[in-house]
Amino acid sequence: VDPVDEKDIRVRGPLVSVDVDALTYTVALRPFYDRVGDFGEINVKIDDATEFEVDEVLLTGVEGLQALADAGAGTLTVAQGTLNVAEREFTAAIVLAGSSVPGHDSDAVKGNVIARNGDELVVRGGTVILRDTRAFFRDDVTVTIGPDTKVYKTAHDEMLDIAAISVGQRVTIRGEVTANDELGVHMDATQGAVRMHITHLSGLVKTVVDGQLDMELQTIDRRRAGIFNFAGTGPTVLEDADPDNYEVATGNLAMDGQAPGQPVVVFGFPSEFAMAPPDFEGRTLVDYSDVRSSLGVGWGADGTTTPFLTIGDDGIVLHNMNEEIDVRHYIKQGPVLIDLTTLSSDTTLVPPQDGRMLFTIKTTDSIQQYTDFVDFTDALSLELDGASAARSMFARGQYDTDSNVFTAHKLFVYILEP
Repeated sequence: VDPVDEKDIRVRGPLVSVDVDALTYTVALRPFYDRVGDFGEINVKIDDATEFEVDEVLLTGVEGLQALADAGAGTLTVAQGTLNVAEREFTAAIVLAGSSVPGHDSDAVKGNVIARNGDELVVRGGTVILRDTRAFFRDDVTVTIGPDTKVYKTAHDEMLDIAAISVGQRVTIRGEVTANDELGVHMDATQGAVRMHITHLSGLVKTVVDGQLDMELQTIDRRRAGIFNFAGTGPTVLEDADPDNYEVATGNLAMDGQAPGQPVVVFGFPSEFAMAPPDFEGRTLVDYSDVRSSLGVGWGADGTTTPFLTIGDDGIVLHNMNEEIDVRHYIKQGPVLIDLTTLSSDTTLVPPQDGRMLFTIKTTDSIQQYTDFVDFTDALSLELDGASAARSMFARGQYDTDSNVFTAHKLFVYILEP
C-alpha cells in the first residue's frame, strides 16, 4: 500500500444499490458497530479479484457482486480495501454481507489465538460483537470449536478443518456467546465459522537457508511473543514452535539481503496445529533494514559519567555494556526492537554526509542546539567532564546491522549537572 496515496480501510453499512455493469455498489455509512443511522453514502468499487462472502457463501468478482444485488437493499455489508486519495476511489479487496457480517445474525469475536488445548481456543485482544448490543473489548475470550465448525482463510482457499487453527493465528469467529460475566466471555462456535486472516510476525533474522528463514520472534500482530503458549503446535514437546528460533517456510520468496541480526516482518499463516515445524507459512517478507530507525538509552535517575567510550569528530562510540544502563536500551527498526546489550560490539553514532541535522544537549538550565556535528561533540566533551552524568540519549536516523553503525540526523543527550 502506498503510504501517501492509499490507505487500507474498512467501509461498513447497509446496501443501498448495486451497479453490476459498473462493478460498483453503494452503502449508507455506519462507522464502528453502529446499528442505526446514516452517515452519508459511499460508492465501493470491486474487481475480478475481490473476494465476497455473502450469507456464508464464498464468491469472487462479478459473481459476488451479483449475489450482493440478489441479497437486496438494506443488507448489512463490510468491505476492506484501499482508498485512493488522489482519485477519491475506494476499491474493496474483501466484502462480507448478510449473515457473514460479524455480529449480524450471530455473535462474533476478533483477535489472535494465544493458546489451544484440544477444541478450546483462547483469543487475546478480543473484540466481542453481540447481536443485540454494540461491540465491547475483553482481553481474553475462550472459544469452543468442533468438527462442524467452518474454517477458511481470507484468500478463499479450500474449506479447511479445525486443525488449521493454530497458536498465533489472527481470526474472526462467529458463533454464540454462552457466558459473559465476571468469570469471562465464552463462545460456542461448534456450529459457527472461523475466518483465518493474514497474520504478521516481526523479529530478527537468525539463519537463512533455501526455503526457510529462522527468526527470533518478537511480536505476532504487535502482541509480545511471550504471551503466546505454543504447547501442542508440534507433534511432540520438542517440536513445538520456539519463539527464540521460530521457523518460517518461505517457499520461493526472494531472500536476497537477509542476514542474521536484521529486522524482518513476515506475513502469512501459522502451520496447522500439531504439525510444526515449520511453524509458519510465509507469503510476504518485508525487509526493514533500510527504514528510518530510532535509538533510545537511559541510565537511570542518577545517570552515568561514562555513557560513551569515545567522543570524536568522526563519531561517538556508545558504551553498550555500561553497568548503569537502564531498562531503555534499544534500537527500533520498523516494528522490531534490537537490544543494545546483546550486540557483539559497541554501537557507533555518526552524522550523515548531507541533509538536515540537529544535535541537542540539554542540561538543568540550558538547551544547546547544533547543526554541525564537530561543534556538538566539542560541547558534549566539555559537558561530560567526569563530574556531570548523562541521564538519557535519543537518536533518529539509519542503522546498519552489519557494521553496528547508527547514522543520526537527530541526536539528543540529557545531562545532569552536579
